[in-house]
Amino acid sequence: MLEDAYTIITGGPHSGKSTLTRRLRECGYVAIGEIARPLIRLHERYGGPLPWTNNYEFQRSILPRQIAREERHRARENRGQPRFSERGHPDSRGYSRFWKHPLPPEVDAAIAQRRYHPRVFFLESIPGYRNDSQRKELADETPHLTRLIFEGYQEAGYALEVVPVMPLDERVAFICKVTNGKRR
Repeated sequence: MLEDAYTIITGGPHSGKSTLTRRLRECGYVAIGEIARPLIRLHERYGGPLPWTNNYEFQRSILPRQIAREERHRARENRGQPRFSERGHPDSRGYSRFWKHPLPPEVDAAIAQRRYHPRVFFLESIPGYRNDSQRKELADETPHLTRLIFEGYQEAGYALEVVPVMPLDERVAFICKVTNGKRR
Protein backbone atom coordinates (compact mmCIF):
# COMPACT_ATOMS: atom_id res chain seq x y z
CA MET A 1 0.00 0.00 0.00
CA LEU A 2 2.97 2.35 0.53
CA GLU A 3 3.45 2.67 -3.23
CA ASP A 4 -0.11 4.00 -3.38
CA ALA A 5 0.29 6.44 -0.48
CA TYR A 6 0.41 10.14 -1.15
CA THR A 7 3.53 12.02 -0.11
CA ILE A 8 2.38 15.26 1.47
CA ILE A 9 3.83 18.64 0.59
CA THR A 10 2.92 21.16 3.26
CA GLY A 11 4.15 24.17 5.18
CA GLY A 12 2.92 27.43 6.51
CA PRO A 13 1.42 30.24 4.46
CA HIS A 14 3.58 31.51 1.60
CA SER A 15 5.97 28.57 1.45
CA GLY A 16 5.51 27.75 -2.24
CA LYS A 17 3.33 24.66 -1.87
CA SER A 18 1.02 25.41 -4.81
CA THR A 19 3.87 26.42 -7.11
CA LEU A 20 5.86 23.29 -6.24
CA THR A 21 2.82 21.04 -6.65
CA ARG A 22 2.10 22.53 -10.09
CA ARG A 23 5.73 22.00 -11.16
CA LEU A 24 5.67 18.37 -10.01
CA ARG A 25 2.49 17.89 -12.07
CA GLU A 26 4.24 19.51 -15.08
CA CYS A 27 7.04 16.97 -14.58
CA GLY A 28 4.51 14.15 -15.00
CA TYR A 29 3.79 13.21 -11.40
CA VAL A 30 0.38 12.66 -9.89
CA ALA A 31 0.30 15.81 -7.74
CA ILE A 32 -2.96 17.22 -6.43
CA GLY A 33 -3.41 20.77 -5.23
CA GLU A 34 -4.97 21.82 -1.97
CA ILE A 35 -8.73 22.02 -1.68
CA ALA A 36 -8.96 24.99 0.72
CA ARG A 37 -8.47 27.88 -1.74
CA PRO A 38 -11.05 26.66 -4.29
CA LEU A 39 -13.43 25.85 -1.45
CA ILE A 40 -13.02 29.36 -0.01
CA ARG A 41 -13.85 30.87 -3.41
CA LEU A 42 -16.90 28.60 -3.69
CA HIS A 43 -18.13 29.47 -0.18
CA GLU A 44 -17.57 33.19 -0.75
CA ARG A 45 -19.65 33.05 -3.91
CA TYR A 46 -22.46 30.71 -2.86
CA GLY A 47 -22.28 30.68 0.94
CA GLY A 48 -20.68 28.31 3.36
CA PRO A 49 -18.24 28.38 6.26
CA LEU A 50 -15.03 30.35 5.81
CA PRO A 51 -11.84 29.59 7.74
CA TRP A 52 -11.70 32.98 9.45
CA THR A 53 -15.39 33.07 10.47
CA ASN A 54 -16.12 29.41 11.31
CA ASN A 55 -12.96 27.37 11.00
CA TYR A 56 -14.45 24.35 12.75
CA GLU A 57 -17.14 23.93 10.08
CA PHE A 58 -14.68 24.86 7.36
CA GLN A 59 -12.36 22.01 8.44
CA ARG A 60 -15.36 19.67 8.41
CA SER A 61 -16.27 20.78 4.88
CA ILE A 62 -12.72 20.23 3.59
CA LEU A 63 -12.51 16.60 4.72
CA PRO A 64 -14.95 14.86 2.34
CA ARG A 65 -13.71 16.91 -0.59
CA GLN A 66 -10.07 16.09 0.17
CA ILE A 67 -10.87 12.39 0.49
CA ALA A 68 -12.82 12.40 -2.79
CA ARG A 69 -10.00 14.22 -4.57
CA GLU A 70 -7.40 11.77 -3.26
CA GLU A 71 -9.49 8.77 -4.30
CA ARG A 72 -10.18 10.20 -7.75
CA HIS A 73 -6.49 10.80 -8.39
CA ARG A 74 -5.41 7.51 -6.81
CA ALA A 75 -6.93 5.74 -9.81
CA ARG A 76 -4.49 7.51 -12.14
CA GLU A 77 -1.51 5.50 -13.26
CA ASN A 78 1.67 6.61 -11.51
CA ARG A 79 4.11 4.17 -13.19
CA GLY A 80 5.83 3.44 -9.87
CA GLN A 81 6.48 7.11 -9.18
CA PRO A 82 5.59 8.88 -5.94
CA ARG A 83 2.18 10.55 -5.66
CA PHE A 84 2.02 14.01 -4.11
CA SER A 85 -0.71 15.95 -2.38
CA GLU A 86 -0.56 19.57 -1.31
CA ARG A 87 -1.62 19.49 2.33
CA GLY A 88 -3.09 16.55 4.19
CA HIS A 89 -5.51 15.95 7.03
CA PRO A 90 -2.97 16.79 9.78
CA ASP A 91 -2.88 20.38 8.50
CA SER A 92 -6.34 20.73 10.05
CA ARG A 93 -4.86 20.08 13.48
CA GLY A 94 -2.61 23.14 13.13
CA TYR A 95 -5.38 25.35 11.77
CA SER A 96 -7.79 24.24 14.51
CA ARG A 97 -5.26 25.19 17.16
CA PHE A 98 -4.49 28.47 15.42
CA TRP A 99 -8.18 29.44 15.35
CA LYS A 100 -8.61 28.08 18.92
CA HIS A 101 -11.26 25.41 18.43
CA PRO A 102 -11.28 21.64 18.88
CA LEU A 103 -10.42 19.42 15.98
CA PRO A 104 -13.62 18.00 14.46
CA PRO A 105 -13.85 14.31 15.46
CA GLU A 106 -14.21 13.10 11.87
CA VAL A 107 -11.00 14.94 10.94
CA ASP A 108 -9.22 13.42 13.94
CA ALA A 109 -10.42 9.97 12.80
CA ALA A 110 -9.18 10.62 9.25
CA ILE A 111 -5.75 11.60 10.59
CA ALA A 112 -5.55 8.25 12.38
CA GLN A 113 -7.10 6.05 9.70
CA ARG A 114 -6.22 7.56 6.32
CA ARG A 115 -2.45 7.48 6.44
CA TYR A 116 -0.10 9.11 3.99
CA HIS A 117 3.49 8.19 3.16
CA PRO A 118 5.41 8.39 6.46
CA ARG A 119 7.71 11.14 5.10
CA VAL A 120 6.17 14.59 4.71
CA PHE A 121 7.89 17.45 2.90
CA PHE A 122 7.58 20.61 4.98
CA LEU A 123 8.46 23.73 3.00
CA GLU A 124 10.11 26.66 4.75
CA SER A 125 8.25 29.92 4.31
CA ILE A 126 9.42 32.28 1.61
CA PRO A 127 10.21 35.80 2.83
CA GLY A 128 7.80 38.55 1.82
CA TYR A 129 4.46 37.10 2.96
CA ARG A 130 1.38 39.13 2.05
CA ASN A 131 -2.15 38.16 2.92
CA ASP A 132 -4.81 38.07 0.21
CA SER A 133 -8.50 37.29 -0.17
CA GLN A 134 -8.03 33.64 0.85
CA ARG A 135 -5.03 34.04 3.13
CA LYS A 136 -6.14 36.26 6.00
CA GLU A 137 -3.41 35.53 8.54
CA LEU A 138 -1.25 38.53 9.33
CA ALA A 139 2.48 38.35 8.62
CA ASP A 140 3.39 38.27 12.31
CA GLU A 141 0.95 35.35 12.86
CA THR A 142 2.37 33.06 10.18
CA PRO A 143 5.39 31.73 12.14
CA HIS A 144 3.02 30.56 14.90
CA LEU A 145 0.65 28.92 12.39
CA THR A 146 3.60 27.31 10.61
CA ARG A 147 4.83 25.81 13.90
CA LEU A 148 1.34 24.49 14.71
CA ILE A 149 1.07 22.77 11.32
CA PHE A 150 4.53 21.24 11.79
CA GLU A 151 3.59 19.98 15.26
CA GLY A 152 0.33 18.54 13.92
CA TYR A 153 2.26 16.25 11.58
CA GLN A 154 4.76 15.30 14.27
CA GLU A 155 1.95 14.37 16.66
CA ALA A 156 0.37 12.25 13.92
CA GLY A 157 3.62 10.27 13.66
CA TYR A 158 5.02 11.60 10.40
CA ALA A 159 8.71 12.23 9.71
CA LEU A 160 9.11 15.77 8.42
CA GLU A 161 11.71 16.51 5.77
CA VAL A 162 12.26 20.27 5.82
CA VAL A 163 12.68 21.74 2.35
CA PRO A 164 14.63 24.98 2.56
CA VAL A 165 13.91 28.08 0.54
CA MET A 166 15.68 27.65 -2.80
CA PRO A 167 14.83 28.08 -6.48
CA LEU A 168 11.83 26.04 -7.60
CA ASP A 169 13.75 23.59 -9.78
CA GLU A 170 16.15 22.93 -6.89
CA ARG A 171 13.18 22.13 -4.65
CA VAL A 172 11.88 19.70 -7.29
CA ALA A 173 15.32 18.09 -7.59
CA PHE A 174 15.57 17.83 -3.78
CA ILE A 175 12.20 16.08 -3.55
CA CYS A 176 13.01 13.77 -6.47
CA LYS A 177 16.31 12.82 -4.84
CA VAL A 178 14.71 12.07 -1.46
CA THR A 179 11.81 10.08 -2.98
CA ASN A 180 13.98 8.39 -5.62
CA GLY A 181 11.56 9.80 -8.16
CA LYS A 182 12.89 10.34 -11.65
CA ARG A 183 12.22 13.71 -13.25
CA ARG A 184 10.43 13.20 -16.51
